[in-house]
Amino acid sequence: MIISGAFQSIIMSMTEGIHDAAVFYPDSTDGQVWDKTLATCLTLCTMFGILANALALTYFWSRRNKDLASCIYVFISSTDICTCFFHLPVTISLFNQRTEMLFSYNVVCVTWFLLFRFLQFFSVFLAMLLSVTRTVAIVRPFYRICRRAVVSSVIAFILLYVVYSGASSSVRFRFFYYAPVAFCFGAFVNDVGLLFEVIYYSEVFIFSFIPP
Repeated sequence: MIISGAFQSIIMSMTEGIHDAAVFYPDSTDGQVWDKTLATCLTLCTMFGILANALALTYFWSRRNKDLASCIYVFISSTDICTCFFHLPVTISLFNQRTEMLFSYNVVCVTWFLLFRFLQFFSVFLAMLLSVTRTVAIVRPFYRICRRAVVSSVIAFILLYVVYSGASSSVRFRFFYYAPVAFCFGAFVNDVGLLFEVIYYSEVFIFSFIPP
């Protein structure tokens, strides 16, 4: 009951007065300056990330004899490029006093939240997958890792995330733009039970530590 009440309090604090908080710093000049500074830094990091990962993607994709590590690097670079592009709606909101902008469209809000979380978890999974395959190659240099097994683990991860996100999002789940963080968020609007809340909020641990 205590944990459930704590979750409920957090959710209520997030969902209460969301529309009134569309502009986070309506009368603060300092706040707007910091927002624009943050947005500028985010834009520069995004541009650098896209360029650097595009070069890495081009290099590993152009290799004639792609080994397993090269294939994984292609996945990692592609995922990072997508992640960089997903920062653009946040940047636009920061440049416009944290108003909803692109997030005002419900489709954009829901899609951004689900895909951005997927990209975060998928990036961690790919890094772990690369570490595992490199470790095996070092420990057993003559052992040939089956590519089909690696591809199967990637597909299994994606399917697991789709099923998990679909199930959790269908149970009294609401997506909304939250100005203090300048991006879309998702939370339960009603009590869904302690067990389901624990499972949902353990998502970061579930998808960050799944062995490849």
